[in-house]
Amino acid sequence: INSRRVDAAFYTQTDSSAGNDPTEKMRITGNGLVGIGTTTPAHTLDVSGSLRVTGATTFAALTVTDLTMTGDLSIAENKAITFDSSDSFIKANTDDPEDLLIAADQDLFLMPDNDVVIQAGTTSYAIFDGSATRFGLVRMATP
Repeated sequence: INSRRVDAAFYTQTDSSAGNDPTEKMRITGNGLVGIGTTTPAHTLDVSGSLRVTGATTFAALTVTDLTMTGDLSIAENKAITFDSSDSFIKANTDDPEDLLIAADQDLFLMPDNDVVIQAGTTSYAIFDGSATRFGLVRMATP
């Protein structure tokens, strides 16, 4: 710890050969900000580089620039994935949490490579045939 500053800095050195000075890897600022891979953290936890989290993780609020997921994404009850505004979202229906609600400010586009199948109940389907421009309701046991 550098006693002339209010920050705590942590250094490592890959080898002790001459001219290979230790480099800073983590810093805790005097106001409690923690930086890993940065000497100037701007957030409570500021990581410069890749971050891996395993196990259950809870975020009260999360803004993502780029995300690659290898597991499931769970959204808490009465919470939503919002897009460009609060009127464009995906969430569980408040009245019936087993229902999914998808809303958009303007148009809603579904762009599959093949058909779009919307199931209502166990035997009613609305099918848009991706190879033609027709829309129809059919009854069948499976889509």
